[in-house]
Amino acid sequence: MPLTVTLLLSLEKMVRQVFLLIRYEPIPAEPGHDAEVDYHYTHQGVQALFIFFDPHIDWQRVSNRDHRTRIDWAEEIRQLFRCRLCPGWKN
Repeated sequence: MPLTVTLLLSLEKMVRQVFLLIRYEPIPAEPGHDAEVDYHYTHQGVQALFIFFDPHIDWQRVSNRDHRTRIDWAEEIRQLFRCRLCPGWKN
């Protein structure tokens, strides 16, 4: 009887905005007032996240890219096969 291996692989794709947090010099405390800190966020672009996971063996892989095109998708699948599913695979 041949050994059958079942693989459950899930994928999640998402896009997240990237922000840069800038903290200004804190305003010192004065009698009757607490110290204050002012924050400012600047937009730094968008990153596409590719998340692969197998909940049965507690494994996950997360990578980020500047775009979410079919070429990026194909490269992520290639990396998945090369590193996780078929480590000896050459291409």
